[in-house]
Amino acid sequence: MTGLETVRQQPHVFSTKEHGNDEVRHRGPGASATPLEHRRSRRCHRPFLHRPQRPRNARITHHPRCRTLLDEESSARSRLTIARPANMEPPSIHTLAPLESGGSHARHGFLFQDHVAARYCLEMILSDAIQAVWCETLDDITVLRQSDGSEVAEFVQVKAEQSDQLWSVSQLCQRKDSLSGTSILEKSLANDRCKEKCIFSIVTSRDIRSELKPLSLSAGEPSRLRTIPILAAKLIDKLPNCHSPNGHNVGWWADRATWRVLHGNEAVKNHNRYLLSKIAESSGIILFSDQIETVYGLLLHRIINASAADKNTCRDAGKLEREHLRLWIEERLKDNYDSGRISGSTQLTDKLEAAGMDGIAISAATELRRLYRARTLEPSYLQLNHLRTWEDKVRATLNRLRASLDSGAISDSGVAFHDRSLQALVQLRTQLSADDPPPDEILQGCMYHITALCQHRFVGPST
Repeated sequence: MTGLETVRQQPHVFSTKEHGNDEVRHRGPGASATPLEHRRSRRCHRPFLHRPQRPRNARITHHPRCRTLLDEESSARSRLTIARPANMEPPSIHTLAPLESGGSHARHGFLFQDHVAARYCLEMILSDAIQAVWCETLDDITVLRQSDGSEVAEFVQVKAEQSDQLWSVSQLCQRKDSLSGTSILEKSLANDRCKEKCIFSIVTSRDIRSELKPLSLSAGEPSRLRTIPILAAKLIDKLPNCHSPNGHNVGWWADRATWRVLHGNEAVKNHNRYLLSKIAESSGIILFSDQIETVYGLLLHRIINASAADKNTCRDAGKLEREHLRLWIEERLKDNYDSGRISGSTQLTDKLEAAGMDGIAISAATELRRLYRARTLEPSYLQLNHLRTWEDKVRATLNRLRASLDSGAISDSGVAFHDRSLQALVQLRTQLSADDPPPDEILQGCMYHITALCQHRFVGPST
């Protein structure tokens, strides 16, 4: 019995709606097939059935972040639960374990991508080699660079999966459901469809196997030039028929790709704060760590908005240009610098005014304190044990002087006692390490910082 004869013997329903007739006809066994059905049966070997209709309230989204969250929601709703025995009391909501943790993992991955985008943005401010950073526009991140007078497009794929396994060639080339074009490498290579020169980057939060190490080496490095052909051969063996719209294969991709391993959100965030501090310093602005954190939070918020913007309604919504972003960051740094001068120096200003110091002396003391705090917050500037020793010595010296002032052994005015405190710091500097004594500005800034913490004053307690 042929496939068509089997179809004819099975009762089914078909519609002629697409031919301008809304009638739905029912036929039983033995009825002859229509010409339209006969053609469809020969093509797909199955009867012509109604196509399922999408519910009117179905949510359709093409944004990768929304798709991930909707998939997790569907998974949670379809989860089977085990009935609790009737004599068992339900637990409190405060002790319940979450049914689904995929949402937090997804957000962790998106946040990692945002921190990576912020890193590119800050590197762009520090170097004119980068002209623009695009968020969720053509790839996860697209970086436009200038090289030898030509524009170069760098397509960045960011992966924050937490796994016990290191990244390998197999994972790089692994397809979803064996569908062509779904592997990480294929998606990256597919961006080679413009006239500008293309390079590629993979940024991950976990390390790579030795077979991928050539991608982590700098371009032009002898060991990379020696090992990239070996890696390219492996990739071609995995994906022999994969080509970009411009006609290049995966071996060509390997020659132009780099792999960066950034170990988690905190590591990227700490490095970004360091880069932001360098930008502030280059602008002549010295900020405390909490002020740097505030400005970085504003930058991250802007990147999140750029990533989530609808590129269909505005193609430039996710694009951050160098000059515009530089001016925006400098404005935010200056705003926090000005606010810090008001709030961070109130106690110090009050104590210096009570001692009879003029505006020039107060301004100088405020800047020395700011310089001290900024320098001591740089991990590379001072060793922690030296810093603690200096602070302890300065605090002890000032405590001794203040005790003499309170007891009446010293009857200096506020201005005179301030000068006595500075002279004591000069003597302290000679007593500290002769090979590497602390700079005067560090000791004076430390004194003003201690004063701002209300641990020192320049007048007696009754004044």
